[in-house]
Amino acid sequence: MRRRGTKAVVTHETILWQADQELCSTARAVLTDDGYAVLEAEHSQDVRHPDQIIGIIADHREQWDRERLTRFPQVRALVRLGVGIDNVKVDEIEGAGIRFDSVPAYGTTDVADHAMAMILDLSRQLTARSERLRKGGTRAWRADLENGFRLRGRTLAVVGLGRIGLSVARRAAAFGIEVMFFDPFLPEGTELAHGWPRLQSVREVATADICTLHCPATPLTQHMIDRHYWDDVAASGPPDGQILINTARGSLVDWQAFNHAFDKGVARAAGFDVLEQEPFQEDDPLISQWCKEDPTVHGRLLLTPHVAFASPEAVRDLHEGAAARLVRALSETHGSRRGIQHLEHLT
Repeated sequence: MRRRGTKAVVTHETILWQADQELCSTARAVLTDDGYAVLEAEHSQDVRHPDQIIGIIADHREQWDRERLTRFPQVRALVRLGVGIDNVKVDEIEGAGIRFDSVPAYGTTDVADHAMAMILDLSRQLTARSERLRKGGTRAWRADLENGFRLRGRTLAVVGLGRIGLSVARRAAAFGIEVMFFDPFLPEGTELAHGWPRLQSVREVATADICTLHCPATPLTQHMIDRHYWDDVAASGPPDGQILINTARGSLVDWQAFNHAFDKGVARAAGFDVLEQEPFQEDDPLISQWCKEDPTVHGRLLLTPHVAFASPEAVRDLHEGAAARLVRALSETHGSRRGIQHLEHLT
């Protein structure tokens, strides 16, 4: 049913909710209150009547391009369930006259908290010391004075000062960390507005004690942390090596180059919520050492399974935001197939 004026008319207009998570009740209400039926399916090929689908909320698992959309001839709008648009060919969707949107802000504070938690954990050695105590019992009840480091006075290079990067920078500054940033896409004067030094190249990022990544996966950022980067760290970075945090995209870091730098101590420690290959390969040399709690790795490497965004509140915000954006997009395209107003989607 769709409400038009004061009358309700019968319609077959259906929204495809394509995700491995059940649509939350408040988000469902956003769609059904506007008169749309909702079809939940994990994969687009599972849809039996694709000609009834007028809007799609899609997750990360399928590539959405012109070819896939030909199966859904009535679609007027597509919303990516998340921040990243790696699996969406936006130009092809625009060319088909389909409005596109995503939910760029839903997990901003959650991911920033996660990145900061990794920095704090590596600094205070919380996980390593807790595990040592749990396994060693009273024998491990002793002061561990040789590990960890003080945050106050350390330098943090934030690569990508978008929503999340800025949130991390503000958190870090509160701990007495000296913040600097690299983001060539921000306007001149951003450094004056925030009062933080602006770095002019990735090579300058290599001089910081800690580097945290908060930029999208693009051809420009592919393997931006590579062998040459670690050569720069070795030449002009901190004497005890740099700490790397990545809660953005796995493709930003050349894993093999990081492996080598980590083995040599050029990468002092690291926290990864995202990896180039997910899930990780257990026979990868560094992953194997980590799984076996090798003492050369213990306390230096933190891995989490791509969950920096995750919290019940964030999932609710994501679902409600996607539903609201789709309803708005459909109302703006009703009766026509106009192209979208495409904006930059930053992390």
